[in-house]
Amino acid sequence: RTQVQKVILECSVTEFWDIFFSDNAMPFTATYHEKRKDKELVVPKWHVPHPKFGSYREKKFRSPVDAPMAPPSTRSVETQKYSLVRDRIQIESTQSVLDIPYG
Repeated sequence: RTQVQKVILECSVTEFWDIFFSDNAMPFTATYHEKRKDKELVVPKWHVPHPKFGSYREKKFRSPVDAPMAPPSTRSVETQKYSLVRDRIQIESTQSVLDIPYG
């Protein structure tokens, strides 16, 4: 794993979770995807946590593509997983674009 950036936010872990990732975080999530010009956003609720592996969900949306010899948009699937580690939330995310070869 590679740490991309370390930032200290002036909020609790619970506040961060509620605003950005919880099942009630749709205002943030919808605004984020709207600014990216994504369409057809579907964000399911988190699956019940597994005691060892955490919870997951698969967000689906259509993203614009600005590349030669590619379609104007592509279906995207973002798999998110989270688990509580002591006083921290560990979030993993992977994204696949379905209509672009090797995406």
